Amino acid sequence: SVNGVAALSRRLDVLKLDARHLAGLLIAVIGDATAKAVRTDLGIAADLMPEHFVAEALAKQLIAQGVAKKKLLLLRADIARPALPKLLGDAGAEVLELTIYETHLAPALPDTVMEGLQAGRIDWVTFTSSSTARNFVELLGAKRAVLGSIKTASIGPITSKTMRELGLEVTVEATTSNIDGLVEAMVENT
Repeated sequence: SVNGVAALSRRLDVLKLDARHLAGLLIAVIGDATAKAVRTDLGIAADLMPEHFVAEALAKQLIAQGVAKKKLLLLRADIARPALPKLLGDAGAEVLELTIYETHLAPALPDTVMEGLQAGRIDWVTFTSSSTARNFVELLGAKRAVLGSIKTASIGPITSKTMRELGLEVTVEATTSNIDGLVEAMVENT
């Protein structure tokens, strides 16, 4: 993720290293925002990015290139799904997962958000990950009914699945799992 790239960049800086220390490594990313961050923050281009921005698509592409007996380092969030390391490990890769950043639940939704929801001033709620859906539902708690007829937009299939598991309706799902795709799906539904 973009957060992972930023964390790696900071760590390289602390160690007084730079992108030259990544020379010879295959850099794989999920999503164009992460690819852009690798280019901007590290000054290098990602070698591999799947067409569909989900872990399973990246695993499929890496496995097709041959990962058996290769060492892979996954820089991840503390709440990252286990799909990628499992698929790669099952294909014979030696996978080292490193939690490079943590996510935390906010103490509460801002008052302005709750007021906007209750007053019907919010038309859309967007979800850019499964964790944003879970966290939003948790923060709403017993006030979940304020969602009423508010439309929801999901960034992709994994997030949509989580939303449905939480009892949220998915009004639209981005065809391309990025912010531009999310906005496009919403505009097409307006």
